[in-house]
Amino acid sequence: MLSVESSPAADTSANGEARSTGVGPAFGAKRAIWIVFVFIVRTLCLAAALGTALQLFELVRFQKLQPRALGTSAALGSVAMLVAGAYAYRMTRRSFAVEASDEFKRTLGLCAVTWRTIALAVLAGVALCMLNVFCLMHFPPPPAEKFTALVAASAEAGWPRCWWTFYVVCVTPVTEEFVFRGVLFAGLLRSTSLAFAACMTPLVFMLLHVWGLTIYPPALALILLLGAAAQLARILSASLLPSIVVHLSYNLGCAILVHA
Repeated sequence: MLSVESSPAADTSANGEARSTGVGPAFGAKRAIWIVFVFIVRTLCLAAALGTALQLFELVRFQKLQPRALGTSAALGSVAMLVAGAYAYRMTRRSFAVEASDEFKRTLGLCAVTWRTIALAVLAGVALCMLNVFCLMHFPPPPAEKFTALVAASAEAGWPRCWWTFYVVCVTPVTEEFVFRGVLFAGLLRSTSLAFAACMTPLVFMLLHVWGLTIYPPALALILLLGAAAQLARILSASLLPSIVVHLSYNLGCAILVHA
């Protein structure tokens, strides 16, 4: 049985930003926003660089560009997000003193929870998946719809769908939850109120998904609900793990329906 660590969700002291004596800047709202910005830019730039490198390889090897499977976009995106997420973790850890590992874990919610909490998080993710399928969206998306390559990959059999599944089940739940419910929420909480941090984090999470969902507005409501559910799990448990489980359960439910 996993046990909950008896610690607050994050340091809420008024001088929270000034307490760190780590190598990098002290961790607070400004630092958290900067880390999220760097994460997004690095993900996009690395994905673009990998795509360009692949095109150059094709030109040298085949003297022409090869037909691009949609799964390739998912593959490039997963690699880019993993690398950018690792760098975001490094930036965040450097905002705390080397000897302040306990403070780092408490602030980011890197602690265990009970199996009951995990089970409730799974139920929340599955419920959101059902809401998505039966009320808000048609999933998987119809082939006639014009979605981004990543979303469209879920509607294709074979290689594209396999990479899409790996991306949404293994990469995005851990990486996005660490960046948003971990870094952004904890940073805002150190410098503002709980209400502001709890409201802004899901909103930013939704807005950063708009680029791929503007042609299907009901999805935005679902993304906002997913962010709110993960945020609630983060606050009630004082841990990042339940929010990851909510996100993973939702994505896994969608992936199972896609493969069914």
